[in-house]
Amino acid sequence: MNIGVDGQEYPETSMQFKPGYALFENLDVYSLINNRAQAAYFTAPLSTGTRQDVYSAFLNNVETNSSPPYFLQNGFLFEASANSVVWSDDSHNLARQRYNMPYTYGDSYYFVVNYDGTWGMCAGASSIPSSYFCQAEPLAQGTAIAGSPNTAIWVENWNQNSKQWYQGFTSKWAVTSALNCPNGVCVGWTSQHRHTTDNCSQSWPAFKAMSGSLVDGTGMFVIKYVPPYCP
Repeated sequence: MNIGVDGQEYPETSMQFKPGYALFENLDVYSLINNRAQAAYFTAPLSTGTRQDVYSAFLNNVETNSSPPYFLQNGFLFEASANSVVWSDDSHNLARQRYNMPYTYGDSYYFVVNYDGTWGMCAGASSIPSSYFCQAEPLAQGTAIAGSPNTAIWVENWNQNSKQWYQGFTSKWAVTSALNCPNGVCVGWTSQHRHTTDNCSQSWPAFKAMSGSLVDGTGMFVIKYVPPYCP
């Protein structure tokens, strides 16, 4: 997700800007036929950082099977001024777009990116059933989800104040009930890959940055070990 920055968002060293990433990659999508949705429940951190000099984000991400691939995402964005429930995609240059729903500390939010003839990014707060809303994106290309490191659930860190960016946050961010929906039938993840990138070194290993599992369980991001922004 970008704020005033154009360009693709890949957790790769070829990026012009080099945030740190920790991600649960969805490995099922490499073999599923006509997988048209990725969904999960995210718990909104009970406290948020006091040292966000740029921003951090907690996101559900999908790359489609078009050529070139198309990218969509939704989740939480944390800035010094506000916490937001957001979506974005390639047609918006991955600049954050806010849903018209509040960020409620500790609430469970359902995030899904899905294709039903048109791609959409849907979200809702469990405590406010009426908040559920799907943002359609008619410009999105493709008809199914592609196997890629960009089809994942991740935390990204664009803050440039080194190792102190996480101060004030809940120590672990939780995501659960991760789903794929091939041919309209939703099933839990059966395979995942946990990895990190910091674009400078390999000093932020996945086994520290993440715990638990999204395969029939709860995955946790251990925020103090999410890689820092690396200029």
